[in-house]
Amino acid sequence: MLTFLRKVRLTYILIFLLVVYALIAYLIPSYELSKPLLTLFSANSFLYGFYISPIVKDQNARIISLQRQIQAESIALYTTALKLLELPSAARKKVRSHLDGYVHAVLNYNNLEMEEKVYEEFLSYLIKYKGKDKDAVNDIIKDLITNQKNRAERHMLLKSNKVYKNEWIVMGLLFSTTILFILIIDTQQSLIFPLVKALICSGLTMLIVILVKMSTLTHKRAHNIWDPLDKLYKSNYHRID
Repeated sequence: MLTFLRKVRLTYILIFLLVVYALIAYLIPSYELSKPLLTLFSANSFLYGFYISPIVKDQNARIISLQRQIQAESIALYTTALKLLELPSAARKKVRSHLDGYVHAVLNYNNLEMEEKVYEEFLSYLIKYKGKDKDAVNDIIKDLITNQKNRAERHMLLKSNKVYKNEWIVMGLLFSTTILFILIIDTQQSLIFPLVKALICSGLTMLIVILVKMSTLTHKRAHNIWDPLDKLYKSNYHRID
């Protein structure tokens, strides 16, 4: 599912939705809504917009916060990598192997349990280190402990700031009701108004699609949040951006 969301473009989804809603608008029967039903439609539409707007805003803020946290963690790991130069060759290779494993685990952000395991193994190796360069290793341990704040905040943003199930249910109910009202409203056999219906329904549906992509970090805005860490890893810890 995530692979599909990453690959499919919003433009293609919009075109598909326009075609589907246009066919539905032309084919299904329409009804002249009474004043109470029109009032209900207006109230439902207002509630839908009122409810989804802050959730979209929160998800956008979540992506921006993740960008900042990953940038901060990349800088911290860059500093850690520099301190590896103080270690002898054999120890440096071993510590570097653990550091590579940790960065790789972070980039695979869908498996936080694995990342935690790799991090604990890395820290455990450093704590148990018995070589002559214990001071340099202690400096690296201090860097990792200092970086724990970045890790904790990143984990919180990845796990706790998603759209909750009950929010999806409420949005789904309001969305479905709004779409139904728009599609069945009488347009007096006009050839243009069904297209207007399709445009409105497509726009409302795209809001949900965008929210899903933002929540799963597959939206275009989220594509580059891992770039600092990815560039650090691919450049042999020589550059961040």
